[in-house]
Amino acid sequence: YRPETLSALRRQTRRVVAEEGLPLNDFAAYVLRRWYNFHSHNVALDVFVDHPRTHPEPDPFDHKVDFYLDERGFDLKLTDFPRAYGHDLAYARSHPDDLARWLFEWQSREGRYHTANRIFLVLHDAREPERTWELRRDFERLDRRIRAFLDRPRLLRVEVQDAKGARRWPWAGVIFCTRE
Repeated sequence: YRPETLSALRRQTRRVVAEEGLPLNDFAAYVLRRWYNFHSHNVALDVFVDHPRTHPEPDPFDHKVDFYLDERGFDLKLTDFPRAYGHDLAYARSHPDDLARWLFEWQSREGRYHTANRIFLVLHDAREPERTWELRRDFERLDRRIRAFLDRPRLLRVEVQDAKGARRWPWAGVIFCTRE
């Protein structure tokens, strides 16, 4: 995540591929996606913490809180509208609690899984779903959607199970950033 430019990232990727004997295309695609997602997450987070109702979590390594909204901590999760969700976007918009529950249960099942409060920024290009990733760089659209949510947040309590099977009721917010 340290390289600040795409050219620096490419140079570092080629160096690691040569040193470790990794397949260039597969490794480069992985590295680029992780780098892009990391930096676009930080851009969105900057919009959140710039709002008067919020402030950042001082510990940048806290995995459960990125910022505080009205003094309640939230983790920010940017995600594409999940193909495996089982419902369409219209259903998700009218049942955001169902989508939030699904996202808690099916995302981040690895070591970073948690049931703490989350804001899900859901991205979807309805015309060309394969281009949804481009919404991460549509900063004006992201800014408008995030600010509209923060001006009048609609927070939901969702029932989920933690990693040990215990029931939890975190707060969640769902922001749809779509191109239709």
